[in-house]
Amino acid sequence: AAAEAYSQGLNTLIPPRTMVRKEESHENSDYQIEKKLGAGAFGVVFRATQTPLERSVAIKVLQNKSDNVAQQTRVKNEFLREAQFTGRLEHPNIVPIHDIGLTVSPSGNVNPFYVMKEIRGQSWHKEIRKQSLNENLSVFKNVVNAIGFAHSQNILHCDLKPDNVMIGEFGEVLVVDWGQAVDLSNPETMRPGGTPAYISPEMAQYWIDIYMDRKGESASRKDVGQRSDVYLLGALL
Repeated sequence: AAAEAYSQGLNTLIPPRTMVRKEESHENSDYQIEKKLGAGAFGVVFRATQTPLERSVAIKVLQNKSDNVAQQTRVKNEFLREAQFTGRLEHPNIVPIHDIGLTVSPSGNVNPFYVMKEIRGQSWHKEIRKQSLNENLSVFKNVVNAIGFAHSQNILHCDLKPDNVMIGEFGEVLVVDWGQAVDLSNPETMRPGGTPAYISPEMAQYWIDIYMDRKGESASRKDVGQRSDVYLLGALL
């Protein structure tokens, strides 16, 4: 019931899952948490074992610390939207999503999470100055292929930068962090996003229009499209 109530408005029924820590008994549990890998503004990423398959995965769990109900709802929807968008994009150069679910914390809070491949490697940002021009162009080509596929599914990434490209231990290239992605077929997903050093002019103008509360005075929102990601690819290059 909690899962169904939590997923209202997202057109999906999010299943509950059991999650335990490594030192606890993991009999009949779905995931066994091993260690914390990192944290962002709203999510924490853990390394875990998917118990039934005995495989190592990464789990991103939402941590919504706001007391504002509207803010909580917005953050929750954006978190789940990231998982759903990424899950739709099955491509060799896009991090795969394995599962999505809900877990209940000891305090009784219901938190959504999603499970993805754990990438053992470094961000392109950390490797770019160590690699040759040809190696970097090879990485760039893989990023272009990933974004081309995403555009074929009407999805914009909106935040392409070297930090959001991972290079695995065996040279695999994966575009990650689709938290600011937009579905062009669903206007409700459009919102300001991007990183100032890379952002396209129309995305920057949209930011300004939202900040200045000029939503009805500018065409910047409809100007955001596939070309905005192409601009970001140019910034990467």
